[in-house]
Amino acid sequence: MVRIHPVILAGGSGTRLWPESRSGFPKQLQARAGMPSLFQSAVLRCADAAVFTPPLILCHQAHVDEIRRQLVLIGVEAERIVVEPDGRGTAPAVTLAALCLEDRAPDDRMLVLPSDHVVHRPDRLVDAVTRAGSAAGSGHLVTFGVRPHRAETGYGYILPGEPVPGHPACHRVSRFVEKPDAPTAAEWSRSGDWLWNSGVFLFRADSWLEEVSRLAPGIAHRCREALDGVDGRILRPDRMSFSRCPSNSVDRAVIERSDNTAVIPFEAGWHDAGSWLSLWEAAGRDEAGNAVAGDVVVDDVESSLVRAGSRLVVVHGMRDVAIIETPDAVLVLPLARAQETGRIAGALAAAGRSEAAHHPEARHPWGRSVELDRGPGYRVARLVVDPGAELLLGPDRTVTVLSGAGRLAGWPREGRTTPVATRDTVAIGPGQTATLSNPAEEPLVVIETRSRE
Repeated sequence: MVRIHPVILAGGSGTRLWPESRSGFPKQLQARAGMPSLFQSAVLRCADAAVFTPPLILCHQAHVDEIRRQLVLIGVEAERIVVEPDGRGTAPAVTLAALCLEDRAPDDRMLVLPSDHVVHRPDRLVDAVTRAGSAAGSGHLVTFGVRPHRAETGYGYILPGEPVPGHPACHRVSRFVEKPDAPTAAEWSRSGDWLWNSGVFLFRADSWLEEVSRLAPGIAHRCREALDGVDGRILRPDRMSFSRCPSNSVDRAVIERSDNTAVIPFEAGWHDAGSWLSLWEAAGRDEAGNAVAGDVVVDDVESSLVRAGSRLVVVHGMRDVAIIETPDAVLVLPLARAQETGRIAGALAAAGRSEAAHHPEARHPWGRSVELDRGPGYRVARLVVDPGAELLLGPDRTVTVLSGAGRLAGWPREGRTTPVATRDTVAIGPGQTATLSNPAEEPLVVIETRSRE
């Protein structure tokens, strides 16, 4: 029986959707209004046990706890989670996955799915995967192509050639061009001959390993070295070996250079949710072409994306813009220049701005925190500790309980445990630490003031 192993790439940094997306909590992990996150949606596309095995997931070490939490929420148990020590691009990530699967049956396929895509008709994607199965089984690296509907310079473009002999659903890749300039993209999108590269791939693990070893041997060698002797349901490749791995994308490292690639067109309402323009296209829009979310009022506004996260946003007399509001930042730019958001976020990070990496509200294994104020030498935050959870409080902190009941282990001195309840305030002095736990069935809410940063 041929099995298809979903490989979910969930390690993106999220800079292209700043300020909603931050490197500490990227867009693919965020959910709105009770809807699944993009990551959860990608996993659920492969939920049919008659077609797919449990997923293999690759993510950054900073996000593994959130990945596990979100899997529990949708009732999915991953086959394995591979925790990348550093982001080295999609080619090393896919190589790690292929190495995990290389000892499976020779006819097994791996389906590579980025976690930041929107697919309105997942049934059509599954149908395309099924139709591409024979070409992948014969050793081809199959990519899935989407008909362009605009001159997009942020995607790779594929020119299909002749049908693959014996596999009429797939065509040989005649040309593959990564991110053409604007005039070329405009010409190709009008021609009807070219396809966007969706970033979805289907192939056998041994087919990928053969090509990456031939075309990018440094990636193959370092990934194999990083996994040597590593085992378990959560795999943590050796950091030293992986840090020496060349950084590259699947497209540039292999797909553009291989003579063993094929493409299958598919129409499934696909959008790469990697830019504000893509999200505007994927969203429901009003009669003026506006897509709005949150507390938004628009007047004399057309073809725009407006998202309010924490307050009322009023927009008047604008066209073709993206306006994204979060509690600590506002982005305003033309939709046509949405691809520049990543550069903007990178500049903020280079300037040392915390807004580039972290939201005021953050999730943690023990619960969540919301930064309320920050200044020279101090930080004030509201902490919500989940039932049964605990966290370590460092020195120079004052904690006031707003609601709930907890325990402080190691305070006021080592070896002592002190109960705390609503309106209690404790100060943890210099050089002192304490563990705050919540043994109750309700959340424990506290205000934490750090007197030093």
